Amino acid sequence: MKKFFYLVVIFLVVGVWLGINFAKNQPLFSNPFADKEVRERAVERVEKLGEKAKDVVDRTIEKTLGD
Repeated sequence: MKKFFYLVVIFLVVGVWLGINFAKNQPLFSNPFADKEVRERAVERVEKLGEKAKDVVDRTIEKTLGD
């Protein structure tokens, strides 16, 4: 009976873990309590950095070819 109780508790915890991730459309075995805002801010900063780098490269090419 004791083993059955432990088994039920383990399945309950795993089920809640997977259920939260499934409801959020995240990978099933990822951390369901991870702060999504941090990841979103990092993606936005990388995108902005990429745009700035593209602008710098474009300006450099225009200066080089224009002279």
